[in-house]
Amino acid sequence: MSTPDVSSCRRIVTGIGSDGRSRVVADGPSPYIKEALGYIDFAEQWLTPSPPPRAGEAFVDIAAEAPEGLEPDDPCGTLLRTSVYQPDPSDWSLENSMHASKTVDYVFGLYGEMVCIFDDGEVTVRQGDVMIQRGTRHAWSNRTDRPAMLGFVMVGAVDHGPEERA
Repeated sequence: MSTPDVSSCRRIVTGIGSDGRSRVVADGPSPYIKEALGYIDFAEQWLTPSPPPRAGEAFVDIAAEAPEGLEPDDPCGTLLRTSVYQPDPSDWSLENSMHASKTVDYVFGLYGEMVCIFDDGEVTVRQGDVMIQRGTRHAWSNRTDRPAMLGFVMVGAVDHGPEERA
C-alpha cells in the first residue's frame, strides 16, 4: 500500500438478491468520510444497529447514520471504521487527546504504526497487530513522519464505574 488514504480503502458489501442468490451489492470507497482535529480522517464503513438486522436482508447502506461523535450511539450496536492519522501536529498534547469510550474496540494495525497511551503505560500498534481496547482511557499518537492507518470494530458496551475497573 502506498501512503494510506481512507477514501482509497475499498469497502465490499455482500447481500442476497430477490432471486435468493448471493452477490456483491456495493464495491468501492465508503461515501461517509469525516475529519477530526485536522489530522485524522475517518471512513465509516458499516453500522449495525440494535437489534441487529437479519443476515442477507435487502441492502440499505446505514453507515450514513453513523453518529457525529466517535462511538456508536446504540449501546448494543457496532461501528466499523478505518482511520488515517497524520504525524502528530506540533500542538498535539496528551491532556487534550486522552479519552474513554463506552465501547469495546477491536483495533487492527493496517499501515505504519501508532502509539496507544494509557494512564499507566503505552503500546505501539503496528501493521498486522490486533489490540482489544476495553473502554479504558487512552490517546493515539503518531510519532512517525508518515501517515498510519488503523481499522476499528467498535462494539457498544455499558459504561463502567471506577469500582468496576480491573
